[in-house]
Amino acid sequence: VFAGVSPEMLWTPSADADDKNEQVTARWMEWFTQRRDATQPAFSFLYYDPGYAAAAAAQPVASRSVVEEKLASYRNGIASVDANVADVLSAIESAESGRDTVTIIASDHGYEFDDLGLGYIGHASNYGRFQLQSTLLIDWPGREPRQYKHRSAHQDLPATLLQELYGCTNPAADFSSGNNLFAGKSWDWFIAGSYNSHAIVEPDKVVVTYPGGMIDLLDNDYRPSPDLRLDSGLVEEALLEMRRFYR
Repeated sequence: VFAGVSPEMLWTPSADADDKNEQVTARWMEWFTQRRDATQPAFSFLYYDPGYAAAAAAQPVASRSVVEEKLASYRNGIASVDANVADVLSAIESAESGRDTVTIIASDHGYEFDDLGLGYIGHASNYGRFQLQSTLLIDWPGREPRQYKHRSAHQDLPATLLQELYGCTNPAADFSSGNNLFAGKSWDWFIAGSYNSHAIVEPDKVVVTYPGGMIDLLDNDYRPSPDLRLDSGLVEEALLEMRRFYR
C-alpha cells in the first residue's frame, strides 16, 4: 500500500518521539491544506509513537519502582499522541464540513506493565492478552454508535474497508484471513507474530511456536497447565491459512 509513497514521507528524521509526532502532524497539515483538489476523495495514514523510552521491548523486570516509572512515562507519551490526534481531527472537521470521512484510530499492540505478574514490561515479549489487546475506534458516517464485543483481529480491517467502502463484492476469504467487523463474527483462533516466534491464540489458550520446533502451551494467564491439550487439526488449519499470505 506504500509502494507509491516517496521515501521522505515514510521516515521522520528525529531521535525524540514527541518531535517525530509533531513533525508527522505538521507534514500532514501541510498536505491537507495544499491538496490540488480538495473535493476529491483522499486517504491518509498517520503513525504516532508514544516513545520507546515509555516501555521498550525488553527483558522481564520485577521492580515495582521500574513499573511505576515506565507507566508514568507511557501515559505522558500517550497524552502527547492524543494532542496530535486532536489537532488532526479538528482540521478534518473544519475543512470537510458536509463530506463523509471515515476515521479509524487503531494501535498495533498493547503495552504490559507486569499485568500478568510475571515481570514483563513493554511489548513483543509474550502473547498474553495485555500485549495483544489494541485500540480500535471508528467514526463511520451513517452508522449508529455501537460498541462491538466480539473477538476481532487486525486482519478484519482490510475485509471491512474493501467490502464497505471500495465496492468489493466477493467473499472476504478471497483476499483476507479476516472478516467484516460489522458482521460481529468472533474468531475461534487467530495468528499472532513477533520477531522470532508465532502464536495461535484461542479463547482459552495460547500455542507459541519457535523456529527450533519448540512449543509452549499456555493458559490465559500465560502459564502452563496440565489440563491443556494441543489440537493438531487446528495447528494444521492455522499453518495452511498462514501459507496463503505469508511466504
